[in-house]
Amino acid sequence: MKKHRMTKRRIQYVSVLVAIVLGLSACGVQSGIKDLVIAEKEVDEEAEAKKETTGFKTFAPGEYDSYDTAVVVKVNESKNEVTFLNTVVDLKYTLTYDGTTTVYDKTGQALSIAQLNAGDIVNVKFRHLPKKAVSIEQNADNWKYTNVSDYSYQFERSEMTIDGKRYSLADRLVLMSGNEELDEEDLNENDIVKISGLDKTVYSILVERGHGYLRLKGTDYFVGGWIEVGGKYVQRITKDMLLTVPEGDYKVNVRNGKIGGTMQVVIHSGEETQLDLSDLKGEEVKTGNIFFTIYPTDAKVYIDGELVDTSTFVTLEYGLHQMIVRASGYETISQYLRVGQDNANLNIEMEREVTEKADPPKTDEGGVEDENAVYNALPTEEQVNAGKTGEATTPQIGDAASVSPSSQTTDTKKQTANEDDAITAGSGERVVKINAPEGAEVYVDGNYAGIVPTTFPKEKGTHVVSLRKSGYQTRSYTIQVDGADKDMELSFSELVARRTE
Repeated sequence: MKKHRMTKRRIQYVSVLVAIVLGLSACGVQSGIKDLVIAEKEVDEEAEAKKETTGFKTFAPGEYDSYDTAVVVKVNESKNEVTFLNTVVDLKYTLTYDGTTTVYDKTGQALSIAQLNAGDIVNVKFRHLPKKAVSIEQNADNWKYTNVSDYSYQFERSEMTIDGKRYSLADRLVLMSGNEELDEEDLNENDIVKISGLDKTVYSILVERGHGYLRLKGTDYFVGGWIEVGGKYVQRITKDMLLTVPEGDYKVNVRNGKIGGTMQVVIHSGEETQLDLSDLKGEEVKTGNIFFTIYPTDAKVYIDGELVDTSTFVTLEYGLHQMIVRASGYETISQYLRVGQDNANLNIEMEREVTEKADPPKTDEGGVEDENAVYNALPTEEQVNAGKTGEATTPQIGDAASVSPSSQTTDTKKQTANEDDAITAGSGERVVKINAPEGAEVYVDGNYAGIVPTTFPKEKGTHVVSLRKSGYQTRSYTIQVDGADKDMELSFSELVARRTE
C-alpha cells in the first residue's frame, strides 16, 4: 500500500474534523483535542522558523523595541503617519500609528494625534521593523515660546537670542512654515514664530505669521525722510523701497520736513502691497516744543544733524527726528525722537565714558508712562549718520515726544544709501555680489541695490535680501555677512512665476 505524507496544515484540519466527528465520545474528544494541540504546536514552530529567517517579530499590545527623543516634523492624518527628526544624528524617519497608539502631553494627559504639532519635542516608543509608533509623549522638559517677534539668530555661530536671552541652536533644526520645510536662509527676522527647545538649546522654529512686502511709490517728496510702520518698524526713506513686514494691519506714518501723513495698509504673507506717498505731500504738519534738561550742562545736542540751542525750548515738527548728545568724557547718546504733542520735557543725564559698556542712563522718575514711555532704540552715532538704527538705552522724556521703537534695520542689519538711490560700493570697498536670478531687482534691508547681477557694500552682520521681478513671486532671504577682508558672491534660486487667476 502506498503511504501518503500529510502536511502540518492538513494535520490540523483533520484533527479538527476528527474532534467534531467523535464529539459524542469522550475518548474521541480527548483524542481530537490532543491532535489539535499537536498541530498548533507544529504551526507555531513553523512561524518561529519563519521569524528567524525574515526578522519579523510579533509584539504584545504596548510592547516596543525602540525608543527615541525627537522633534515632530509632520503629522499626516490621511495616511496615519508621523514624521520625526532626531537632531543629534540628523535622521528623519516616519512611523505609522493606529487606534492602539497612545499619545500624551507632558503632564501625562491623553491627547489625540491631531493635537500633536510640528516642532513638538517628544519621547517616542516604537516597533522598529513594522515602523509603528506604540506611544508618543511630549517631553517633560520641552519648553516653547509662541508669537515671538523679539528674536535674532546667527546660524554660522549656532546662536539665537529670544527676548534678550541667549540660546544655542541644535546642529539640525526643524524649520517650518505651515507644512513646508524651510532652509536657514528662508527664515526672516520679521516673521512671527513659535520656538521650542530643551534646556538652553533651540530645536525647532515654526513660522506662525509670515512676512509680506510694502512697496513705496511716489517717494520723490519723501526721500531722506522717515517711514514708521505700526509703531515698530522705522527706516529712512529711499527711492522705490521694498520693506519686509510681518503680515498684519498697520498704520503707516510718513514724514519729511513739512510734509507727511498717515495711511493704513494690510500686509499679506508672501504678497506685495503698494503704498503711494504722493497724496501726502500737501498735508499740513504740526509742531511741538521740547524743553531740555541735560547733565552735564555743557553737552551739545544735535537734532537731524544740526546743533540746536537747548537753553530754551526747541520746536520740532511732528514725526521722527534724530538726536545726538555729545560731551567730553561722557558716553555719546544717539536716539530717535517721535514728536506727537504740543509740549514735552526731555531729561538726559549722560554716563561717564568707560572702557566697557556703560549701564543704562538714569531716567526721569516723573516721566509719563504707557504711550509716552520710551522704547529701547538707541543707535550708535555711526549708524545715525548712515541712517541706521540699533539697540541701546534711552533717557526718560516728557509728554510730547517719545523715542521711536527699534527700527526694522538693527545693528545687525546695516545699509547705506547714496545719492543715486541704489546701494553701491565705493572705491576700494569690499562688496557682496548677487549673481542670480538674473534680471531680478535686489533690495537690501528694504533699500534698492540694483538689477542682478549687482553688488552692494559688504557690511558684517545679518541682512535681508529681497528679490523682485515682474510676473514672479517676490522672495526674501536672510544672509549672514562675515567680516573677512574679501568679497562675497551669492546666487539664489530662480523666482517662481506668479499664479494667474
